[in-house]
Amino acid sequence: GVNVTSFPFIRYEAEVLEITRRAREENALIVYTLMRDEPRRAMSAEAQRPRKDGENELRTVDLWEPMLAQMESILGVPRQSKVSMSAMRPSLSETCLKMVEAIEFTRQLDDGVHPELWKDADVIIIGLSRAG
Repeated sequence: GVNVTSFPFIRYEAEVLEITRRAREENALIVYTLMRDEPRRAMSAEAQRPRKDGENELRTVDLWEPMLAQMESILGVPRQSKVSMSAMRPSLSETCLKMVEAIEFTRQLDDGVHPELWKDADVIIIGLSRAG
């Protein structure tokens, strides 16, 4: 069988380096879509890096880059790695948008996931996990 491991919400170079390290160890194929500049640049650099002695070749497939590059060329508009909530829903109040962003941030970090983002939190609540 084929093992599939998913790594959602990749935001930082360090995360990419850990994923690529594991992929080389396991001789795995990385199929990815990265919109943020930092992890996208890190993945590109890792994919182009020559392999070291005893290391497997890193095999990657970027699903978005070819399409986005063509769209930029055709439309004459550069991509943006972050689209503001207000641009998507201009009728919502700023307070409502901030509340939605806070809920999404909380959801992403639920049960201690992504400790590298804890520094961005205003409050950290520590307790027993609901998930076990």
